[in-house]
Amino acid sequence: MSFQVAVIDRGVEVAHRKLTKCSFDGVVILEKDGKVSRNDRYFEDDTGHGTAIAGIIHSIVPDQTLIAVKLHTEEDALNELLLLEGIKWCLDQPNIKIINISLGIATNKPNPELDLVCKEASRRGKIIVAAVHNVPGFECYPAFFPEVIAVSTGIANDKLDYGFLDQSHINVLAKGTTKRLLWKDNGYKITSGNSFAAAHFSGTLAKMLQEEDWSIIDNKSLLELIKRHASNDVYELQYIKRAENAFVPNEKSKNLDALGEELFHGNLPFPNVGRLAITGISEKEMKTVIEFEELCPFEIALLIDYPRSILDTRNINGSGVRVQKKMEDEDLNKYDTMVMGYFLDQLFDANIIFSINLLKRSLGADKNLVLWDENVHQLALRIQSNEFPDYQGVIYCPTVGDDLFEDVINYRFYDHNVPAIAVVGTGNTQGKITTQLTVKQVLSNAGYRVGHVATEPQAALLGADFLFPYGHNSNVFLEEEKWGRFIDAVTNGIARYQSPQIILSGTQGLTIPRVTHKIADFSSMHFLSGIRPDAFICTVSPEDPVEIIENLLNVMRVYYDAKPLFLAMTPKMRSVRELKGKRFVSDTWLKEEEFEAKASELTEKLHIPVINIKDERNKPLILREIQNFFK
Repeated sequence: MSFQVAVIDRGVEVAHRKLTKCSFDGVVILEKDGKVSRNDRYFEDDTGHGTAIAGIIHSIVPDQTLIAVKLHTEEDALNELLLLEGIKWCLDQPNIKIINISLGIATNKPNPELDLVCKEASRRGKIIVAAVHNVPGFECYPAFFPEVIAVSTGIANDKLDYGFLDQSHINVLAKGTTKRLLWKDNGYKITSGNSFAAAHFSGTLAKMLQEEDWSIIDNKSLLELIKRHASNDVYELQYIKRAENAFVPNEKSKNLDALGEELFHGNLPFPNVGRLAITGISEKEMKTVIEFEELCPFEIALLIDYPRSILDTRNINGSGVRVQKKMEDEDLNKYDTMVMGYFLDQLFDANIIFSINLLKRSLGADKNLVLWDENVHQLALRIQSNEFPDYQGVIYCPTVGDDLFEDVINYRFYDHNVPAIAVVGTGNTQGKITTQLTVKQVLSNAGYRVGHVATEPQAALLGADFLFPYGHNSNVFLEEEKWGRFIDAVTNGIARYQSPQIILSGTQGLTIPRVTHKIADFSSMHFLSGIRPDAFICTVSPEDPVEIIENLLNVMRVYYDAKPLFLAMTPKMRSVRELKGKRFVSDTWLKEEEFEAKASELTEKLHIPVINIKDERNKPLILREIQNFFK
């Protein structure tokens, strides 16, 4: 038996004089008050659109059997439920090979079940051809799912001509320009649009399959067939931006659950880690690990600082381990994984040479390396390749690039309703990571499961579920326009595989730029668009003008529809002075009464509580503010 082509639309006028020789069957799927039923007899056209689609396909393959899948609702607009049921019905019909969907849902948050049913269609060897939105730039589903062939209008000389785009959400350009088409009531209509381009390609694809052994066409040979018959003479009618989701008909072959467990597990991506040697301990990132040691699932066995310290290490004492400035031979037996920071940033040759020596000793002893800096990472790889070719450990540096994007973006459609908190700030050195970890500690100790999307690499040692290290010496090599979609998919993955009760994250540097007269950095705003915070904590400095704080509060309220929980402030005040043309920055600490006076002033003007995030006595207050908000 030959295959069939399904037309999912608003019905088909099978009695149209130009369709009398077409073989039809069909079904009506009705929706009323959220309930779906079926009628196998009446599938006449409500609008004329489906008749036009059927007419185009029939004109290309006149002997092809068409199946009219009519979606009917008492409202004017179709919905995802009806479309979902229409595709499901087609899955159960063994002879339907091509499913033409010349309609779609314009949304950036499509129904995850719609995504899954398209994957299932691909797995069963059914080909979904769908039209993209007529307005460029609008996301449209199911067309934008990777298992679906997304069709737009191209400049084609012949109705059988089509172009194929390899790296784009839009995969096929077909004839959709203005022409006279069949319409309801035995009539015609002069019209154009991507709907009709999709129909032209469905007809063309059906013709190609008629000339092949269609029953053995698998996903790989389908893609080869489409590419082989594509024309280089079909041009874009409108500019189409190349994107990351090309047509991938065998996407189902990926085990997304196994991949999700790997991506969002909140551990270092290799198993043999137990005891850590932390070096360059006077770097603030390393001090953070010691400060929040209770969040670290590994034993801290060794603390090593640079020969010339860059910060005071006298109060650092992780797990009772003292800080040392050299490593003895017996120390190699104390750890399995060495953690190294930004030693190539050092101004002192002694610190750089010392760190390279530690690096080589660890490589020679097959120790794992956890590195924050991509520059250090590349140096380590060169040394390992040149000097230690038989190295048996793991060298890890958290980076985000296009390859990771391709994996993570699969989870964009698993939408979640887990509330999110973001930590934002008016400046660069206000303790945003300290605030995040303090909040995580407080909530975890109260019994809450916290999902953490961290933007600083040391959080890899403190149970972060995902790292997006875009701060100092950023390891994010991804275009900023992709950040929002990427982080949105990350939060979906964390929600799906970690089942948190709340998601926590925070930005780097200035959350919103303070300048308007030159090119500014909007990276944090891209990042926050993916987090979609319900509430936020704003870190501030005692010297901040109220206007600067108000600007940030208003952006978060208006742009992200987020509500402030409290202002996090420490007594540290940064002052800048100039001497002989040079700027000197120094920190001073406010006395308790000075801090309280500043906190009271901000609370009175902004009507938001101010909390000293470093004061242990405030942890019950932090918990109470968060609980009260989400009640």
